[in-house]
Amino acid sequence: MKVTIVDYKSGNIRSVINSFKEVAQDKVKIEVTSDISKIKLSDKVVLPGQGSFKSCVDDLKSINGLVDSLNDFVMNKKKPLLGICVGLQMFADVGYEESETKGLGWIPGKVTKIDNQNGKYKLPHIGWNQINIVKESKIFKDIKDKSHMYFVHSLSLLQELKSQKL
Repeated sequence: MKVTIVDYKSGNIRSVINSFKEVAQDKVKIEVTSDISKIKLSDKVVLPGQGSFKSCVDDLKSINGLVDSLNDFVMNKKKPLLGICVGLQMFADVGYEESETKGLGWIPGKVTKIDNQNGKYKLPHIGWNQINIVKESKIFKDIKDKSHMYFVHSLSLLQELKSQKL
C-alpha cells in the first residue's frame, strides 16, 4: 500500500513521517511529495497542516493543479485522505482564522475561533477530553463513544449536519 504525505510547505512533515514510521513499521510505502502524478497513484493521502487556515490554503493553491487533484482523489475516486491539524480544517467550506478564506468544501461548515465566553475557557484548549459520538461514521468505526482524545486547538468546526457520508 502506498501512502503519500502531501508536502506543500505548510505541514508538520517531519512529525507526520516519524508517526507513520512508528505505527506502520514497514507495512506501507510512505512517500512525501507535491508531485501530482505521484499523488494520483497513491492508495491513501495524508494532508498535514501547521499555521493558519489562510496560509495553508494559500500554500496548497500555490502548487498548480494540486487542489484539483486532491478533490478528484477524494470526491470522485473516493479514496481515503487523512487531514491532520489545519490539513483537516481545510476540508471545511470556509475558515475565519486570519480572514474569511474558502476551504476545500468537502465538509459543509466553517472553522471559527472557539468562543471562550469572556475568558471562561482557556485558549488554546490543551488536554484530554471525552468525545461524544453523535452520528455513526467510518471515521469512528473502531472508536467507542466517551473515549478520551488529546486536543490542542483554538478553533472549532461548526458543521451543518445535513446528509453527509463521512
